[in-house]
Amino acid sequence: MTKTHTPEPQCVDAADHTLEAERLRRRTCTKPADLRGALQQLLEARALAGEASKPGGYRMTACPTPAAKPARNHLPNRRPAETIAFDRDGSHYQLTIGFYPDGRVGEIFLGADRSDSLLDGLMHDAAILASLALQHGCPLNTITHALKRDARGQAASPIGAALDRISP
Repeated sequence: MTKTHTPEPQCVDAADHTLEAERLRRRTCTKPADLRGALQQLLEARALAGEASKPGGYRMTACPTPAAKPARNHLPNRRPAETIAFDRDGSHYQLTIGFYPDGRVGEIFLGADRSDSLLDGLMHDAAILASLALQHGCPLNTITHALKRDARGQAASPIGAALDRISP
């Protein structure tokens, strides 16, 4: 009968800190739960020894819980909409605004005159971002005021000009 040798789990040093009065050393397995438990014990021991308050000392803090995900308020499948055409910097744009039943702006579609051009793609993407912000509760005025303005205070981009047209 031959004995098979099973290798031990690979271990790493969780800490090797020296204090003037004592030396503390812990060895733990590399499993995350084991490491966390050993680290917690190490930090508690260091706190008792007064080292945690020294510069460069470590403190165990609870991981922040993620903030509640803001709810997206989807528009109904059938909704009122309005389409506006306008010119800006030599290009023609078509703006379509979708409304919630209570009359608030809920989505924006913006397209440039040359379909599938870079400008058209950028305008579509900007309108999608603005629509998502509106559906997550961001007021239209906040979006409008956040966009870049020129020296005269006018919107510097076509999406800014489009939002200015529908902003109260």
